[in-house]
Amino acid sequence: MSPPATISLKALKPHTADRRDRALRDDARSSGSCSRSGFVTAFVVALAVVAWFLHWVRRHGFTPFAIYRIVLGLILLAALYRADCLATEAKRGKLSSVETEIMLPDLQSCVLCEDARCEFNGMQTLVGVLNIVPTPKLPVNYLRLCIWTRWCSGAGRFHQRSKIVGPDDAQTVAQAEVDFDLKEMEGHATNVHYFGGVQFQQFGLHHVEVYLGDELRLRFPLPVIQVKQA
Repeated sequence: MSPPATISLKALKPHTADRRDRALRDDARSSGSCSRSGFVTAFVVALAVVAWFLHWVRRHGFTPFAIYRIVLGLILLAALYRADCLATEAKRGKLSSVETEIMLPDLQSCVLCEDARCEFNGMQTLVGVLNIVPTPKLPVNYLRLCIWTRWCSGAGRFHQRSKIVGPDDAQTVAQAEVDFDLKEMEGHATNVHYFGGVQFQQFGLHHVEVYLGDELRLRFPLPVIQVKQA
């Protein structure tokens, strides 16, 4: 009895390496053919375009191209100039908005006195501070009176109006106005209003008023009282 035939497993398995090599060769052939056809197509199209362009130039010349470049250049310059103008306006608007931002100041102090003197060191000396006006008879005349004020903790340009009013609040005994600037919150502004030839014609409770713009910021009493002569 003859032995059974044996079949090798290697013969049954597919040759994977051979198949991979064939696939790579096929891809290379197809890629090469595509590249050759693309090159030929691009060459033919470029040749046609160049031929058409040379024919067009022979008929019309380069004048249209020159006009086109000049017009395009002018348009680009105008666009750049416009953009620069807009940027400058925006910057100026931003700066102006910052500059016009106003912070109302605080009235640090206010004193009614007979005189305010500036010393050599820059300090100020107030002379004859008034809390009351005693007099045996009317009218009472002052050669000079001063309202000394100091503003702080603000920023902007402001208008101050100071006045002395009579007991009925209708009569204005003295009045003065001044504009002042506060450039930074840490700074201060000192104003001195001088009134010359002030005359009080009534006994009673007068008042000193200080306005910032149209807003009354301070009002304090100034009594004019009758005293007996010794």
